[in-house]
Amino acid sequence: MWVKSLAEKKCFDDDFELYTEAGIQAARIIPNAPETELKQPPQTAAEITAKTPQNNPLTTTEVTAEIEVAQAVTQGIQPDRQTPVIKFSLNHEYFPVTRRQLRRGWRYLRYPIRSGIAAELDVDATVKRISQQGFFLEPVLASSRANKIELILLIDQSNSMLPFHNLAERLIATARDGERVGQVKVYYFNNAIRDFLYLQPNLEPFKKDKITDLTIHWHQNRTTILIFSDGGAARGGFNPGRIRLTREFFGRIKPMVKQVTWLNPIPQLLMP
Repeated sequence: MWVKSLAEKKCFDDDFELYTEAGIQAARIIPNAPETELKQPPQTAAEITAKTPQNNPLTTTEVTAEIEVAQAVTQGIQPDRQTPVIKFSLNHEYFPVTRRQLRRGWRYLRYPIRSGIAAELDVDATVKRISQQGFFLEPVLASSRANKIELILLIDQSNSMLPFHNLAERLIATARDGERVGQVKVYYFNNAIRDFLYLQPNLEPFKKDKITDLTIHWHQNRTTILIFSDGGAARGGFNPGRIRLTREFFGRIKPMVKQVTWLNPIPQLLMP
């Protein structure tokens, strides 16, 4: 007999134990046949006929009733297979932060700019015109504000970041969810940022862009960069080459963007 999970194994063991106990109880209830004495001297046919016990219908009925009672009790105490007891629960919110917390955090990335048709009341401008003209003629309308922030996500796809790939996907999904962030672009790299950034998480060599071509479209007032990487902390120790490349990248992009944030998933106590 083969079962798949521990829960099914436990159900099988319980049922098998109950089945075994029912068989033992039934065996105890049925009387054993009398043992034949081998050393008994030979008897005549008349003596054998006289000593042979007759079938007692009352005794047979009582034994049958007791067996039925034992079987009923066994069936009554068997667990219900349709409703197994589950001692665990599946929950997708096992990350350090929930989806709601991430969505709330993205709201703080704002760079509002008025654009579009003037359909929103400008209270300050209307009050100022009234004070200048001395009377109210018509309100002052202004274009609605839109969040023009540009978020650049740089995701580390090295082997040490493999346990955090699901968290990286959640960062991307919550940033793109709704209109909390004006524009979201995602790029990938391996261990350290060099001259290229990949467009796909599998780091296909033919799908990458030069950093110099990307920085042309960045703006120092509305572009925000978030780097999600362990920086080698998961492996322990320092890598001088990675430190040098990281410093060069920071020195190159800082004058071109509004802010740069590094999110390291490794706890600080485990960092070298």
